[in-house]
Amino acid sequence: MQHARRALNRLLVLSTVLLVAGCAQVYRSPEAVGVAPASLGVVELRDDWDGGMSVTQVDGQARADGAPQRYELTPGPHRFGITYDVGHGILTMTLSFTAVAGATYEIVPGADARDARNVDVRLRLRDTVSGTDVPAKVEYGSFSVK
Repeated sequence: MQHARRALNRLLVLSTVLLVAGCAQVYRSPEAVGVAPASLGVVELRDDWDGGMSVTQVDGQARADGAPQRYELTPGPHRFGITYDVGHGILTMTLSFTAVAGATYEIVPGADARDARNVDVRLRLRDTVSGTDVPAKVEYGSFSVK
């Protein structure tokens, strides 16, 4: 009986590890393949977006690999194409910034600014260590009503 219980516990732990590993998708830019992780800049997506935000392009390349929560990038300029479901429509945006080796950033959502279509949006890039905003350019694109 104890042997069966131990085997069941091990199976449960293994299943949980595999489930978590499958959910934590990572995108690594082609230039970053084979580069030591400490030499990369990282962008992490927060859960605050309630599934409403998705990265559709990284540096002009369409993302068709699901919804990674972590993007590992070489130092230098990068550009993220983003769609944001604001409830009554979909807003497209572009976030441009310069990644620094060893830095980790998060795309921060909010609702304290209105764009030209009167949609509550804000998109910022924050350094996760210092908690300060990182210089980034946000360009608002099209808005499609659902």
